Amino acid sequence: MTDSSEPRTALTRPLSTVAAVGLAASVVSALWARGASTPFWATAVGAVVAVVQLLAVAYWVRSALGPGGNVLWRVLFSLLKLAVLFGGLGWLILAKVVPAVPFLFGYAALPLGIVVAQLTAGAAPTRNHSIERTR
Repeated sequence: MTDSSEPRTALTRPLSTVAAVGLAASVVSALWARGASTPFWATAVGAVVAVVQLLAVAYWVRSALGPGGNVLWRVLFSLLKLAVLFGGLGWLILAKVVPAVPFLFGYAALPLGIVVAQLTAGAAPTRNHSIERTR
C-alpha cells in the first residue's frame, strides 16, 4: 500500500459507517412516521450533510497536519466550511425545507457512525517502542 492511498483507506471505514448509520436512521424515521416521506427525506438530508461534513473535516485535518501548506488557506477554508454549514443548516430549517428534528436525527449519524466505526475496528496494531540494549 502506498503512502498516498493510506489516508483514503483510513477514512473508508468511518465514511461507510456514517453513511450506513444515516441510512438506518432514515429508515427508522420513515417507519416511526408510519411511511410518511417527509421525515425520511429530512433524515436522509441530515445524513448526507453528516457525510459531507466528515469529508470536509478529514480534508482539512489532512492538509493541516501535512507538510508545509498555506495557513491563510486553512483559515479561509475553516471559515467557509463553518459559514456553509451553519448558514445552510439555518436556511434549511428556518425556510422549512426540512423539519428540524428528523434532520438532526440524520445529522446524529456523524458522531454515532464515528463511534461505531471505532468500536468495530478491532484492536489497533501495537508497536514496540522500547530501545534494545546492545552489549
